[in-house]
Amino acid sequence: MCLCYTTSEKTYRKSTEFIFSEGGIVFNEKLSITGYSLEHLYPFLLCFHALCKFGKDGEPIVLGEVKVPLKRVQVSQVIPFMANLGAPEEELELANSLRANTNLGELEIYLSFNPHAQKLVVKIIQATNLPKYGMTGQPNVSVKVSLYFCNSRRNKKRTSTQKKQRNPVFNETFQFDLSRERLPECDIVFELLHHGPMYRTPIGYVTVGNSAGGEGTQHWLQLLDFSYHEKMHKILPTKPVNLL
Repeated sequence: MCLCYTTSEKTYRKSTEFIFSEGGIVFNEKLSITGYSLEHLYPFLLCFHALCKFGKDGEPIVLGEVKVPLKRVQVSQVIPFMANLGAPEEELELANSLRANTNLGELEIYLSFNPHAQKLVVKIIQATNLPKYGMTGQPNVSVKVSLYFCNSRRNKKRTSTQKKQRNPVFNETFQFDLSRERLPECDIVFELLHHGPMYRTPIGYVTVGNSAGGEGTQHWLQLLDFSYHEKMHKILPTKPVNLL
């Protein structure tokens, strides 16, 4: 499979089909970028990633990447090129390939607020019963913590990566500067990520706050009442659509 996107906006993202073959690979696929002027595209690069996997349910392997400056593009001109794959400069973010209705496990967290220091304290304790990933079935897991105010992300932090763990223990604490007046309009999104060979993919999300609904909102209301305790949350496949 070949995945391509524009940098640095990454608003355009398309991929070819996976072709299972033992010999040479021929795609013969066209991927179109529409809705942009040439002047808008010139500052960007078009990045191609080559991926492979062993079997339909195998873990993706990033073979390499090629970057093409879009300033080379001219109106109605075809520019053929051949380039050697190079090592990726950063982790490639791939969509979740888990089957629908997969049990994504649970995440245990602790929240508190220090009114004197005006700090929100977030502790990621552990995750349990995560789905299987990779050849061994043991995912390499980190948790990205994003603080939202009025549906706009204001800060983010990330835990260390716990390798080959379906029940990883983190016990990591983060602090966010936040006034008491802003607390009711805030949300925290916990994104659990699996890190494969030169790629990452989301496992699922836990949302606690004004937009969460259910146990996520209940936990936030307890925080506003200065009632603090650990709570286990079910990991969901998506986050609220209003939290970009």
